[in-house]
Amino acid sequence: MISNHFYDALAPHYQSASGVSPQFNARVDAHVAQKVSRASSWLDIGTGDGHRAMRILAASTAQPTRLLACDSSAQMTAIAERTCTGFAVQNWNPAETEPPATFNNVALISLLGNVFGHVLTPSDRSIAMRRVAAVLSPGGQLVLDFNNRRNMRQYGWTNVTRRALRYAAGGDDGTFVARKNIDGTEISTGVYLGTVKEYRDLLSATGLDVTETLFIDYRTGADAGPLTGQALLVATKPQGATTA
Repeated sequence: MISNHFYDALAPHYQSASGVSPQFNARVDAHVAQKVSRASSWLDIGTGDGHRAMRILAASTAQPTRLLACDSSAQMTAIAERTCTGFAVQNWNPAETEPPATFNNVALISLLGNVFGHVLTPSDRSIAMRRVAAVLSPGGQLVLDFNNRRNMRQYGWTNVTRRALRYAAGGDDGTFVARKNIDGTEISTGVYLGTVKEYRDLLSATGLDVTETLFIDYRTGADAGPLTGQALLVATKPQGATTA
């Protein structure tokens, strides 16, 4: 099942079935809220049902004058349209289409909850990130978190080592299958586990400069290291760069 259809099926049950660590999310959200407070405009990509974006906005000390959100799932987008008060919400998948005309010159973009983990091929990730970067204003920032393939604390040292060896030999593309049980029916979708180097290279290839790298313990939200935490990157678009 492609991720759009997976999240269409998950949408009515999203709050109870997402299974995400609240401690990890709280740490990430606090970091994003600081940036939202200083931004003139904010686009949350992969907003899901919109509740997380609203919590981040509520935790911010100042509100951007332009609030935008989108999701690749039509069902999630429909829910977010009702949830995200003050946001212009659209259905958009950056791996499939160019950005909507209203998504331009944005000061802050967030991609939270391993959004790019649902873009499974390197070519699609490159296309999607190019489109996302084009939406940023010069000097604007992009914040994304992702599942770190090197996280031994989360995935176990045996699994991490085995996958690293397979990847080096060309036999592992960094993906696995995520499964959820919804009312007795199993739904599944592919998920990409990335590394900091892969994401740094992806961002750099679109002309963005990585300015912050954080590793966060998934279970506690505390500081962690490259082999013990999931990752959060912040990238900045250089002044003078072009926008969509």
